[in-house]
Amino acid sequence: MRSATTEVRALSTAEAGAPEVTAFLDTHPGSTIFYRPEWNRVIEETYGHECVSYAAYAGGELVGLFPVTRVRHPLFGSKWVAQPYQFDSGAPLVRDDDEGNSKTLIERVARDARAARAHFLEIRHTAELEGVGELGFESPDAGLVTTIVDIAGIELSSVRRGHRRNIRHAFDAGLELEETDELDDLRRFRRMYLAENRDLAAPQAGWSYFEAMRRNLGERMRLFLSRLGGELVGGILTIDDGRTCFARCGVQNDERAKSVYLGKAQIFHTMQAAAARGCTRYNLGISWTGDAGLLANKDGWYGETVPVRLHVLPIAKAAPSPGEYFEKFGLAKAVWRRLPLSVADWAGARVTRWVC
Repeated sequence: MRSATTEVRALSTAEAGAPEVTAFLDTHPGSTIFYRPEWNRVIEETYGHECVSYAAYAGGELVGLFPVTRVRHPLFGSKWVAQPYQFDSGAPLVRDDDEGNSKTLIERVARDARAARAHFLEIRHTAELEGVGELGFESPDAGLVTTIVDIAGIELSSVRRGHRRNIRHAFDAGLELEETDELDDLRRFRRMYLAENRDLAAPQAGWSYFEAMRRNLGERMRLFLSRLGGELVGGILTIDDGRTCFARCGVQNDERAKSVYLGKAQIFHTMQAAAARGCTRYNLGISWTGDAGLLANKDGWYGETVPVRLHVLPIAKAAPSPGEYFEKFGLAKAVWRRLPLSVADWAGARVTRWVC
């Protein structure tokens, strides 16, 4: 039961770096990297948003934490999101699954969001949140799913036969993956990533995002570059919290890369690398529910595919469904694919300030 003396404090990112907070995050089974102050610093330094960690205390003891990002844009206004730039985890973390403290945290954030005249408050999570409907929250269909794979002891025999064959083909063809923390290598990777996503009509954050991850995440961020015959053909960047590894950015669509099934080989290599570091889960990222081919590919890792759940409190406006991007904006996507890379870079950094 919730304590009658529960107190909620709004902590800045600097305050959320206190030992009692990081110790809470280190030991809570539901915590991921996206709850951590290091990730909040990445968001603040990249986009200028304000990240606030609402902390619940009972008898002076930290019993709950609810990081929320106050997204602001000079043209579009503001929205509050827990947590943006990802769709895995955002619900309050509370000790002993205390729904009372979870509700207390959400109520406090909702009150502050209303006072700030935010358009809406959105909570993203892969599980349903109990009791938020009575607070006025709606649950629109996100149109998205995410896939999580158990990687403890992962071997080639752990994945589907077709995946095994493709992975073997890549390494038999001479594929080499090198882990690197060199700044020039990150620049090289990021330029390939920008070009590949321009061609996919997917706006991406600017260089400041990659620079902020490198500066703040340290060894929680890992970059692997892929070469065939000494030629750079792709790469993959992951982030992790010591338990769950997230495939964050991948470059795999070069013609040579596709001929050796680079995407699968990179995923498998980073799964094994993450498992060697002690991680037990690997998140393959989000997928649109209408993308049957990608979902079939992810099924080959024998993971668990779960729906992304949105819990939205409309205040001034309703929240859009993120899945709409995959079905709409055909003309805008066609134009985006034709943009010079420098323009796509400049525009992407501005689009992703709001589309998060």
